[in-house]
Parts: sequence; structure tokens; C-alpha cells
Amino acid sequence: MPSYHGTLAAMRCLGAAGIPVTVAEGNPLVPALWSRFAARRVRCPDPANPSRFMRWLLEFGAREPGHVLYPTSDDLAWLYSMHRDELAKRFVLRHPSPQVTYGLLNKIRLRTAAEAAGISMPRTWVPANDRDFAEIETTARFPVVIKPQTQILFQPHAKGVPVWRPQDLQRSYAEFSSATRYDDQLMADLSTRAISATTGNPWRVVVTIESVLSNPLGIMLAQAADAALLCVRKRKTKLAAAQKTVELIGRDLFIGSVVLSSGR
Repeated sequence: MPSYHGTLAAMRCLGAAGIPVTVAEGNPLVPALWSRFAARRVRCPDPANPSRFMRWLLEFGAREPGHVLYPTSDDLAWLYSMHRDELAKRFVLRHPSPQVTYGLLNKIRLRTAAEAAGISMPRTWVPANDRDFAEIETTARFPVVIKPQTQILFQPHAKGVPVWRPQDLQRSYAEFSSATRYDDQLMADLSTRAISATTGNPWRVVVTIESVLSNPLGIMLAQAADAALLCVRKRKTKLAAAQKTVELIGRDLFIGSVVLSSGR
């Protein structure tokens, strides 16, 4: 991603150490392409089209094996981890598993890991309903920043938006959500193998979730698993909410549902 400042910084660091750098990009106007430390420039598809980019990269590696792959964006770190077994046959690379990579690049998972290690993180909310928004509006110290859970294959690459007043929070949240989306490839990756754990069961991971209207994180969690079990709270879960959950996640992923008593 030569358009990123981090790419230029990496090239300067490696080039100053006498390491020849090959930079790949399709846009001839990005800054890093014209660095004096670019020993070679090659054209490649935009990683925003993951399947096309990976085909090109694997073909390049087959023609010219032995390059060290250095990801300079979240998109590339994710793609390299997802395809690391194939890439390792043609490139030199040391990338962690998709599970580890996703744990670092997903803000909720990173916060959980940091807190488990005793590292404090900024307070974070994942609002799911009006009650959650009301809590943020009354307890948060404004301004706050609305950010995506992860930047992986996020379109467009928006870092987030500041919200200066409590009364602007819900409107800004709705506008940011409607103006952005994740690439279908990320959803496919998560639903197949990205954060699954190997077990002796027919499914690698089975998750139990409540209505995603009360907990929208359930969407990404369920789609990252191999099967889902819907938990319905007796006299609490509305039929419309359960139906919406199945619709958003996909019927094929569900293996059934269970009814929980109100005391559980």
C-alpha cells in the first residue's frame, strides 16, 4: 500500500540499511513509488479487490520466488495471514495465524486481550439499542470518537468520526454506519476459517447467541463460527427480533434454537 505513510517510512528504514525494496502498486501517483529507496516498481491490482490481488501476488511469487513480504496495512496483514500457507511456498514471511491477526486488528478483541494482560484501554461502548446510547450520552466525556471494530477490508477506509455533543451521537452513528461497509471477502473469510478453533466435532466452532438486536456483535461472532445456536429467552425475546437475527446471519448457519427460562 504505497499510498500509506507507513509504507514510505518502512521503505526509508529498509533502504537506508542497504536492503533493496520492491514496491507494488497500481496507482503511479502514490508517494512511496517515487522514493529513492524504491529499487524496483511493479504494477499490481488494488488489494480492495482481494481475490484479484491474491491471484496476482501468487503468480508474482511463482515467477520470482524468495521476496520477503512486508504488510503495511491491516488489509494486507489479514490477507497474508489468511493465505500464509500458499504464500510461504513462494515468499519469505513470518505472519501469525488468522486467529491471532484478527485478535490484534479487531478493537473489541484487542481490548479484551489487553485488559487480561493488565493493560488499560480507553473505555469503549458497542451500542445496540436506545438504552445503550442513553448510557453513553449521560456517562461519556465528550467528545467521543465513533470507530469501526476493524479496518480490515473496510470501505471506505474511514478511521472514524468525532462527536462533540451528546445530542449528536445517534445521528452521527447512523450516518457513519450507512456510509461504510465491509467487503464480502472479509465476511467469507470469517465464516470459513478465520477465527475457528480445531476440535474433534463436525463443526470447528459452535456459538450460542441471543438476538443481534440486543447484541449486534453476535453477527460477526456467528459468521466467524461454523454453526450457530439461537438462544430465545422465555417471555423476553420478541419473535421479530429472533426472525431478524436468523435473516441477518443466514438460515444455513443455524443448527437449531433453545428456549431459556427467564431466571437463566
